[in-house]
Amino acid sequence: MEALLADLRYAVRSLRHSPGFSAIAILTLALGIGATTAIASLLYGVLLRPLPYANPEQLVQVTWGFEQGWTDALTASEYVYWREHARSFAAASAYAGEGAGFNLETGDAAQYVRGQLVADSLFAVLGVRPTLGRDFSAEETRAGGPPVAIVSYGLWRDRFGADRRIVGRAVRVNGVSYMIVGVMPQGFQFGGIAPDLFLPLVLRLDPRDQGHNTNMIARLSPGVSLGAAQGDMARLLAEFRRDVPGHAGQRERGARLVPYRELLVAGVRPTLVLLFGAVALVVLIAIANATGLLFGRASARAQEIAVRTALGAGRWALARPLLAEGLVLALAGGVGGVLLAHWTLDLVAAASPGNLAQVAAVRLDLPVLAAAFALSLAAGLAVGVVPALKAGRDDLRGSLQAGDRGLGGVRQRARAILVGTEIALSVVLVAGALLLIVSLSSLWSVNPGFDPSRLWVVQLSLPSEKYGTTQSATLFEEAVRERLAALPGVSTVATASSPPFERGLNTWVNGVKDGRPLQAYVESRLVSPGYFETLGIPVLRGRSLTRGDAHGTAPVVVVSAALARTYWPDSAAVGHTLDGAEVVGVVGDVRTFGFDQAAPPMVYSPATQASDVITRTVDRWFLTTWLVRSGQPLDLRTVARAVAAVDPGQPVVGVRAMDEVLAASLGPRRFVALLLELFAAFAVLLAAVGIYGVVSYAVSQRRREIGLRMALGAATLDVTRLVLRQGVGLAAPGGAIGIAGALMVTRFLGAYLYGVQATDLRVLVLAASALVLVAVLASYVPARRATKVDPMVALRYE
Repeated sequence: MEALLADLRYAVRSLRHSPGFSAIAILTLALGIGATTAIASLLYGVLLRPLPYANPEQLVQVTWGFEQGWTDALTASEYVYWREHARSFAAASAYAGEGAGFNLETGDAAQYVRGQLVADSLFAVLGVRPTLGRDFSAEETRAGGPPVAIVSYGLWRDRFGADRRIVGRAVRVNGVSYMIVGVMPQGFQFGGIAPDLFLPLVLRLDPRDQGHNTNMIARLSPGVSLGAAQGDMARLLAEFRRDVPGHAGQRERGARLVPYRELLVAGVRPTLVLLFGAVALVVLIAIANATGLLFGRASARAQEIAVRTALGAGRWALARPLLAEGLVLALAGGVGGVLLAHWTLDLVAAASPGNLAQVAAVRLDLPVLAAAFALSLAAGLAVGVVPALKAGRDDLRGSLQAGDRGLGGVRQRARAILVGTEIALSVVLVAGALLLIVSLSSLWSVNPGFDPSRLWVVQLSLPSEKYGTTQSATLFEEAVRERLAALPGVSTVATASSPPFERGLNTWVNGVKDGRPLQAYVESRLVSPGYFETLGIPVLRGRSLTRGDAHGTAPVVVVSAALARTYWPDSAAVGHTLDGAEVVGVVGDVRTFGFDQAAPPMVYSPATQASDVITRTVDRWFLTTWLVRSGQPLDLRTVARAVAAVDPGQPVVGVRAMDEVLAASLGPRRFVALLLELFAAFAVLLAAVGIYGVVSYAVSQRRREIGLRMALGAATLDVTRLVLRQGVGLAAPGGAIGIAGALMVTRFLGAYLYGVQATDLRVLVLAASALVLVAVLASYVPARRATKVDPMVALRYE
């Protein structure tokens, strides 16, 4: 132990005398360890950290299968039947997917809050108890039950001043008085989000209701495996078809159980695994770079090692100082890496899109910090052991006679191989980043089917308790439209049940094709007159919707070109009927699900002709949207005043430019691209440092040769070319190998690419060329230094 401490103290003193070398080595390791620690934090926090529920491994989500695929929700009838008849469940409960949210009124202020409708015993199934108060009772989740609510810890703290007497207090939600019966624990999340308010989910059983809108979560009985429980689901499907005839079609596959954690991370796991692969390349580059630096340091100390060998030092005694230096450098790099990881996680949180909220909440954890410490030790061994193995192997007589003239050929070749490896790995990362940049550029050039410029999106949550009829809702929407239209710079305003590029109502429609009935799955939007004109969607045939398409008049619809092609490919759609409504117009296709998704078949219906049931359903699940074409920016305060003039108790959820909505649709791609670009920048920086170190060392070793060349008449340009050629010679083979590696690795980016192939040789060659250019730039400083060698030095020596 004393010998180890002495070696460490000697290593610290030795490194203090080489501040340039020490700084570069520590920075190199900090970049690798920091990037790894950041991604390890994401992997642990999202994929591995235990869920904050009791025995979370027993929790399963019940999904439902169709011929086309699987959905996360069941019908109310399916949920009740499975809860009552499943033998493998210890308990089960239900919740509704996140809807439009709620308007909370306290005192004279109204606030929009995110909410969740949950059935009784949901929190018991999770194994979580409210901090204050209680859970919902079965009576409170029945139709006509008492209106009660549970609030989140954050809402209780921020809106109610953490008043412990809150249980029993009345608040108004969507214009209805609710009694608060509980407060959830601090930090409680469910379904990947943190709702502010929980209200009872009231199920109305109707075997004719085929809407899959009820999410079911269950806890497996102790000792029951997932496979055995899945067998129970197959039994129940046959019994359900017998007991509730006609509800589940023959093409429906029934219930499938998915571990609850798997459901939460399904959309995030591929992204994190991809990023972990990218950061693994950064770590390899960092270790190769640090090893190369220590090779150079060992070469510079060759005479010292030779003297110690002549004095009787054994191989282990010679290797220990180099190993100690590697450990000291790695521990210092580990500290810097943890600081860098903290900064990187802040960057990740700021850049992560809304649908990756779990990623944004990740912070450094004790297990990850322990892993970072272990990685530092491993890096210390990795960067110290290879140079240490070479210690004492050099020819003793040659080292003593050569002094500082030894060319270090073996070590120089080894460092060249390491630099070539860095270049190859860097090409892979740079190629991936370039592919994502090209893909994003291609997506932005796609025509969404409407004009997003100078278009603003205003959204409100309309409570069905206050606006429960189509007439009351459309009157309010029209009054707000008039107020918004009067604002400076506004040219047109329209309303819709959902804006483009955000989720909306979907349904089946029935029509006739070639004389035979045909059912098609379509996206449906309730819109006001002027909708197509406001968005700039072209009317291809027929007409747009007008004020004459009102309640009580013959039902009409406008269809998209995609839907027209489905039913009437060889004839005009105008004049035909669809679900009893006359098609009065055909409009251009709009990309509803994103730039990379084909425009779906769409049906546009006048909001004034919708039934009260449809209006209430839409308002429950979706935010009502006003689309405003304005030459001047809209702000929340101005819009809130316009809305308050119509209904003072109606809060505004948000005001955004349509460009922001479009950008949000690219959020996951931009997130991956940003981090891959960051890691590629780390890799290029490390590669530049490695090339600089090798070329600079080579120049120092060939200083006399260069001086002799200049004494014999070599021009400055000739010397510069000589040194730059060496830098390019290091990079070129690595670039070629990197292209081959990128051809294999970039295939994993396929899901994130659009308009460019993962094997696009133009991009790969550009990445390799960029690294060669980096090699030239990194070699320029040593080249300039080589031209300043005094020829007299070489002449005196020779």
